[in-house]
Amino acid sequence: MTNLGKNALVHVAHEWRERWRDLCEGVFRLDRQAELADMDVYRFADGGSLGVVYRDPATLPTPELYKSAVWLEFEVDDLEGTIGQLVALGMPPLDHFERSHRYFRGPGGPIFRLAQKT
Repeated sequence: MTNLGKNALVHVAHEWRERWRDLCEGVFRLDRQAELADMDVYRFADGGSLGVVYRDPATLPTPELYKSAVWLEFEVDDLEGTIGQLVALGMPPLDHFERSHRYFRGPGGPIFRLAQKT
């Protein structure tokens, strides 16, 4: 049997660095474990990590192509409060056929959904 690992990477244009910091540090309250020239690494409470790699926009998918990429799920303590924070940052929920979770487009294109932490 295989398990999904606790580590992930997203790739976005350099211009989105501050917005990803606002998202990861301000909304998700993650600790930044490393800051490299082209990457920030965040640590989750369960020991997992998220690397945000900053690249030349010409090397990245279009926002439309991000719909076909892997999507992340973030479990949060306060689902409705987190949704409110995302909306305040200009990230309204996406319209998606699967209605049991709320989906969002992160800065620069990657898509994620929120789930209530159990």
